[in-house]
Amino acid sequence: MENRLNQFDKTVNALDDDTNISITNNDGKETGSLTGKEFKAIWNKTKFSITSKSFNNGGAGGGASGGFNKRGRFKGKVELSPGAISAYQNTAVKLGHNPSVGTDTLVFHEYGHLTRPGNALVIKFPVTPTINMIRERGTSSIGRALATSVGANFNCMIPRGCN
Repeated sequence: MENRLNQFDKTVNALDDDTNISITNNDGKETGSLTGKEFKAIWNKTKFSITSKSFNNGGAGGGASGGFNKRGRFKGKVELSPGAISAYQNTAVKLGHNPSVGTDTLVFHEYGHLTRPGNALVIKFPVTPTINMIRERGTSSIGRALATSVGANFNCMIPRGCN
C-alpha cells in the first residue's frame, strides 16, 4: 500500500492548482468536478492506516472520514483492513490484472470518499450497516476520475461498479 501511495505522490503534487478533474458517469456525463488544489489537499492531509478494527458499514473492510473545514483546510483518515486490501488485489488478479490494479483502485476509491462530491454522497446516502451501492458506485466514479488524472489504474469492476 505504501509503495503505491509513494508512486503517485510526485504526480499528484505536480498537478496545477487550476486543473479541473471532471467526474463522469459511465455514459460520459459530467456529474461533478474538483480542482488540482483540492485533490492535493486531500492527498497530502489524509493519513492511511492498516487496522484490525471492524467497521459497521456493510462489510466493506474499511472506512474513510474527513473533509474541508470552513477555512478550506483539509484533514482526513482512511483505515483499511488487510482483508479489504487482499480482496481488491485478488479481484484484480481474477480479472486478469496485476494485484497493483486492485491496490490502486482501493486507494483512489477511498480518496473519492473524502472529496466534496464524495462527502455529498455520504450526506445523501448515509453509512449504515448495509452497504449502499449508489453511494459506493458514485464514489468509484470519483476515484476513477482521480486515478485517471494522475495515470493510475482504476477498474470499476473491482468495487462492483461505477455510476
